[in-house]
Amino acid sequence: MIGPRGKKLLCDKEQCRLEAYPDTNGTPTIGWGRTKGVTIGDTCSQAQADSWMDEDTAAAERAVDDRVTVPLSQSAR
Repeated sequence: MIGPRGKKLLCDKEQCRLEAYPDTNGTPTIGWGRTKGVTIGDTCSQAQADSWMDEDTAAAERAVDDRVTVPLSQSAR
């Protein structure tokens, strides 16, 4: 599971936008980078954007867990 430092790193690198916009590839995006089910014109609250971030990072974590066969740990640096 992503730790607080990892989440902070993502938030520092990504901009949260509460109104859908086309990303650099033209994909409708909202919040912290959510693309699933997004249409230009959609809006969300900060709480919804944060919740979606948790869902999206959990999905990425599951994908890594399913494919990586060596032990992983979070950096303490």
